Amino acid sequence: ADVKIKNHYDREYYIIKSMSRGFQNIYITWNLENEVNNGGFIQYFYNTSGKFNGEVAEVLHNIGGYKTEKIVIDALAVYNKEIAIHNKAKQNGSMESFMNSYSESELDRLDDLFYKSGEDLSKLRIRYIRENTDQFITK
Repeated sequence: ADVKIKNHYDREYYIIKSMSRGFQNIYITWNLENEVNNGGFIQYFYNTSGKFNGEVAEVLHNIGGYKTEKIVIDALAVYNKEIAIHNKAKQNGSMESFMNSYSESELDRLDDLFYKSGEDLSKLRIRYIRENTDQFITK
């Protein structure tokens, strides 16, 4: 996926959505895991601009990430409730505004649940690929 995206993050959503279902499932869950592990759900929503909000819970379900799916559904609800806070930080674009959003948001409690869930998304992705190889064959 990164090879197709290159530096075209403005078209990331459309590039990923043009790929097979299997590639979408892997990319979206990999992206979620990397962003949340690096800076929590606030960073995930900030960096992705909500591009995959409509798909992320479903793709977690598809790979068997049921605990994470529930956490993400809660995170989406909190994010949508706090949308003004997150939009303000995004529009301002400064590091200070981004960092201030951490103290204004309730997403940190979901970060803790994500980290402590015990669910290994990497292993789930590997299992998913092995069980669905037909979704990764390209022409």
